This record gives sequence, C-alpha cells and structure tokens, in this order.
Amino acid sequence: MREEGFSPSNFSELKEEFTYPAKKLKILKKVEELMARVINAEKVLNEMKEMKTMTREIRDKCTSFSNRLDQLEERVSAIEDQMNEMKREEKPKEK
Repeated sequence: MREEGFSPSNFSELKEEFTYPAKKLKILKKVEELMARVINAEKVLNEMKEMKTMTREIRDKCTSFSNRLDQLEERVSAIEDQMNEMKREEKPKEK
C-alpha cells in the first residue's frame, strides 16, 4: 500500500489489498473442506473393502457348510436305505 493515505481515487486499490487475503482464506478453507471430504471418502472405501472381504468369507463358510450338510444328508439317506434293506430281509425270516 502506498503512503499517500486514503483518498477516493485509491479506494479500489485499498479494497483489493484487503479483499485478496480474504479470498485466499476462503480458497484455503474450501481446500481444507475438500481434503476432509476426500479423507472421509477414503475411510468409507476402506470400510467397504473390509465389508466385501468379510462378506466373501461368510459366503465361503456358508458354501462349505452347505456342502457338508449335503454330504451328511447323503450319508443319512444311505444308512436309511441299508436299514430298510435289513428290515426287508428280516421279514421273510420271521414268517
């Protein structure tokens, strides 16, 4: 700022000197706000990746459990078939 002092002719220059830091401060605040939003978005993405991994693990465990249940049902069915066969064989012996 010049040492001329205040006059209506240099008012716009004086106004610009005070306005520029305010504009700069607004820009910095906006940048900080955007950075905070980016950081939050990164956190959300990381949490979503963890949830996706957990979901995949749960799905795999459910698939494994389902396969084991199918095997168990097959074994029970085979045992029932054997028991029915044994009952059929015993009936003629009883007569």
